[in-house]
Amino acid sequence: MNIDFEPIASVRDVAEVLAVIELRTLFYGTTYVADLEWDEDALLSSFLEQIDDPAVREDYRAEPTAGIQEAKGRLLSDLYALIEKRHGALAAHTPFNWDFSNGVLLDQRDQAELTAVAIGYLWLSLFWLMQSDKNYLIIDTEHRTAFLRIFAAVFELICCFVVTGRTNVATWYLGDSRDVGGFLGRLERISRACGSGVVKPRGELEPNQTGANDGGVDLIAVEIQDGAIRRDALAYLIGATLQRSDRRGKIMGIPEINRFTGYFSAKPVLAYKGMLAVPFARSEIEELNCRDQDCLYIGQEDILYYLGRIPEGRARGRLRRPGLKLLRATASFAGKLVMADNGQGRTIPSDRCALVA
Repeated sequence: MNIDFEPIASVRDVAEVLAVIELRTLFYGTTYVADLEWDEDALLSSFLEQIDDPAVREDYRAEPTAGIQEAKGRLLSDLYALIEKRHGALAAHTPFNWDFSNGVLLDQRDQAELTAVAIGYLWLSLFWLMQSDKNYLIIDTEHRTAFLRIFAAVFELICCFVVTGRTNVATWYLGDSRDVGGFLGRLERISRACGSGVVKPRGELEPNQTGANDGGVDLIAVEIQDGAIRRDALAYLIGATLQRSDRRGKIMGIPEINRFTGYFSAKPVLAYKGMLAVPFARSEIEELNCRDQDCLYIGQEDILYYLGRIPEGRARGRLRRPGLKLLRATASFAGKLVMADNGQGRTIPSDRCALVA
């Protein structure tokens, strides 16, 4: 899977520039300010567009070198602030070190320091860059489609960690159930953990239930108090989707909850609530649509916030399985990723591939 990056073309593109730097650091280990590539004409133009005083704009046009340096300085200042905000929020789960001394922007952390959450963030970084309309990522349609196909399942795994960062829960990943038999087996394990609930035998399922593999739910998370699942504990039925628009049909409302609990002849004694997770900027309209159906809404900003709130070591227990699946998917994908480098292909070094194995 071949990728490359366009030069920096606007002072407004700090989020995209950060993603480029993060991905580049996977291949090189460290990224310096001097490694950045600039489209200076476009950069200057974007800088001048933000200046209200016509006289000042003309001064910079007369001395473009000064304008270009000012534009670079402004973007770098915004970049430093975004690195500190985002990776500071990820806390122990950031994949990188930074201090901005000696021209260093990002330096990849040692193998022993990387967590599954950090790996999940790197997937999100590539996805967000790919979805940006700024077109900094150069990738052909075939490889873009292949990535999105893989990421659809990876995002479900990431959401296991997101909901754990939101509240203390036991999480079961359902998205990889292959058939209704495997799905029913997982429901039985959930019932045992909750101490209530009877799963329907396969022979008692309705015709429209027999072909399902996850009951319309990607994962279920049940709140824990004092290390145990209590009677009437809140259970989140979570749907995770990459669909970019018109997501009303993805909202986890009462009908979706009833569809899920329909696989039980006696459902577990829990309080059920839907949750929709999307890796996109928050939409107020969509959030209101979710609220109307008593469904929680998790957008891009929430994902970043909750990933940083996961205590170190929380990846044990119920998160061990999705964590291992995430790391296996990453090891396979990282070995196929190739970045253009002076007309040649650069792969992620084997020691850094081992970080995600």
